[in-house]
Amino acid sequence: MIPNWKILRNSISLVLIIVMCTVSLTACGKKATEAAKKDVGNNQKESKLINESGMPIVNEPITLKVMASQSPTQPPFNETMVMQEYEKMTNMRVEWNMVPWASIKEKKNITLASGEYPDVFFRMKVTLSDIVTYGAEQGVFLKLNDLIDQYAPNIKQMFEEYPEIRKGLTAPDGGIYCLPRVIDADFASMRTGVRFWIREDWLKKLGLKEPTTTEELYDVLKAFKDKDPNGNDEADEIPLTGLNIGGLIIDLSGAYGLNNRGKGQLFIDQNDNGELRFIPADEQYRDMILYLNKLYTEGLLDQEIFTKKWKTVVAHASNDIFGCYAGFSPVLLNQEGYIGLGVIEGPKGDKLFSGVMPILETPGMAVITSSNKYPEATMRWLDYMYSEEGARLFNMGIEGETYNVTSDGKYEFTDIITNNPDGLSLDQARNLYMPSVSGWAGITMEKYFRGSEASIPALEAAKKTKPYHVKEVWPNLTYTTEENSKLSGLSADILNYVKEIRAKVIIGQYKFDDRGWNKYIETLNKMGLKEYMEINTQAYERYANSK
Repeated sequence: MIPNWKILRNSISLVLIIVMCTVSLTACGKKATEAAKKDVGNNQKESKLINESGMPIVNEPITLKVMASQSPTQPPFNETMVMQEYEKMTNMRVEWNMVPWASIKEKKNITLASGEYPDVFFRMKVTLSDIVTYGAEQGVFLKLNDLIDQYAPNIKQMFEEYPEIRKGLTAPDGGIYCLPRVIDADFASMRTGVRFWIREDWLKKLGLKEPTTTEELYDVLKAFKDKDPNGNDEADEIPLTGLNIGGLIIDLSGAYGLNNRGKGQLFIDQNDNGELRFIPADEQYRDMILYLNKLYTEGLLDQEIFTKKWKTVVAHASNDIFGCYAGFSPVLLNQEGYIGLGVIEGPKGDKLFSGVMPILETPGMAVITSSNKYPEATMRWLDYMYSEEGARLFNMGIEGETYNVTSDGKYEFTDIITNNPDGLSLDQARNLYMPSVSGWAGITMEKYFRGSEASIPALEAAKKTKPYHVKEVWPNLTYTTEENSKLSGLSADILNYVKEIRAKVIIGQYKFDDRGWNKYIETLNKMGLKEYMEINTQAYERYANSK
């Protein structure tokens, strides 16, 4: 049969056209993605509008669209005095898309899936996993390295002074795609907010000294239970409690040499050889859980520790029944008589305060998206939040209106905040005038912060434990998409099992004798503990070697 060459030639041409279009479209898509992922900072048109230092940031007014979370007690940010002042200072208007606290995750995910992005996601719980997916891989979040170098002197200085912040923000590809909330390294009471508090008046009444070892702590708790320190002739005292069992364990772990890299990583630290250690598989962990079992079975540890809610803690505290608790400052409980407990020494001589937060407290506090037409100006707008002036503005407000400076250089709120004419509480008044009450990008500094962590009891407690704080504190580690995919399943199985057995041992439903312990370790290994640790080791090594 003779082929129809005309038809064949047309068919070949059609195939070639389709192939060429496909290649062209693929190349265009690749270039678009690469362009979005490249550092921004060479927009010549914008550079003419922007001032590289000082205020205003731009000579001609511009508008940013910012999606931000809103707590139930906060007004929209554009209604606050501080943000109105900041718009005047910068010449940058902001259209705030306020998202209710309870809807943050849902709204963030829907927006990212829609392809229609705000210029900035702000305080929207952008995770490190989001950073890898939408920053390093898809280019939705801009790579900020060059912008920081050129337009963010405060952030750049922060990175130089505290390299661990830069390392903690660096994605596996070497890019930085988000800006954080940072706690000033010297703000010890904020970094150690959850700790043991003990009733000093009960100690004095019973003629007891503040306990300094796990053995002495047991004896004190025993006395609290048996000797009616609240004097109501009822055996209603709860010697030891906490906000939850996890917080109580982190406060106790230093007495057993555990969590020696702080509370950024609750289940992993380093052993004496510099190798990563899975804390719940260590013999010292076993000893600690058995100690808690002893306290629980003898009625010294709150029998509701696994189910207690904050409201219940507050109610019980007002009934004068707590002797010692692991939690935030007693100021939040409206209770007096408590002092911060010093560092407890364990049975093998370990004496460490492990409950130290990393200074990189919240990594994904702000991201700039590929929809942003003014990335340079936006970077300057965000960078001011990391200056001392910015910390003062967003936390204290405006001098002469919301705060004054005393003769000895201290910053104090005016009556409009502390004695509000409309009867607002301190936090309600602060919310009305400044937006930072529920967390903000920038640096949280002690002298401009007025939460419970800056109360006298909290400051004194931090001073007592500071010599024993862990020296190196790790932030949350960042994983590649492949690592995340493997780790999510492993973590769910392993950590849920750890928490299940931990609870059962404490309440006496599982024995941590040699047989029970060996079976527990064997089960962890079957669940993939080796691979879990290998993935975390890779992530840690990237963090440690980041430059």
